[in-house]
Amino acid sequence: MELVDAIVGLYSAIECGYKELANPKPKLPSALEPIEERIWQMMTENTGCSILDSGGFHGRNWERNRHRDFKTEPACYIEVWDDSVSVYYSTFHYLTNFLSITKKSERYNREFYENADKPENQDKSWVELMEEYGTVVNTYNYENIIDQVLQYVIFEDDEGDSFIILQIHGGCDVRGGYTKPQIFELCEPEYFMTAQVDVDAFCTGCGSMWYSDDAGRSFYYDDGYSTKDKPIEEWWTFDKEKNRVVCKCGSEVEFGVKECC
Repeated sequence: MELVDAIVGLYSAIECGYKELANPKPKLPSALEPIEERIWQMMTENTGCSILDSGGFHGRNWERNRHRDFKTEPACYIEVWDDSVSVYYSTFHYLTNFLSITKKSERYNREFYENADKPENQDKSWVELMEEYGTVVNTYNYENIIDQVLQYVIFEDDEGDSFIILQIHGGCDVRGGYTKPQIFELCEPEYFMTAQVDVDAFCTGCGSMWYSDDAGRSFYYDDGYSTKDKPIEEWWTFDKEKNRVVCKCGSEVEFGVKECC
């Protein structure tokens, strides 16, 4: 068994070296905000390779992310199917909208890694160390619109400020391939959570509005005074070929997400 593990480790290391050469870490754009730079670095962090995962066939998030320009990408985008629409919130935009780097968050970051370096913690996983602050949440386990899997703990310090210990899934299979944890100050934890599932829709022609609070699984017509449960098929048609949703008035429906606290 040890020999098999050694062989798997060797071939995984070889593949990871090849993937690193094929997908070199990009030079970050100039004039990024500190939070943008940190999140960009996390999203392009090499989180490893294994010949036992499906990354060799499907590719890994960190590989694809090294060829993206997050700043120019929209915060919200859609994928239209035959009779439904999937709405996505860009992980980069979502995190940079709600997180910030402060003196306190950087101090907690240093303390986290100082604790991790203690002899008694050498054999602990990142998750075990994160659990010392609270319950670890993984977005893979529930419906949401964030386009990459996140793993995190939210905690509050003695002064009542909220923080998050965050990992971003950079691999392929969700069981592994997470970034090193980073601690950030968190704006409005409840709003941070509802932004994972809330979607607004707006007709560019007649001005009709809709709202979803379950990650786009169902939408409610909003008449400006209350939300009404009307079958969405009465209002929308789904143009899969052009990847758009069309209102019954003939105009396109645009979708939006919560972009600030």
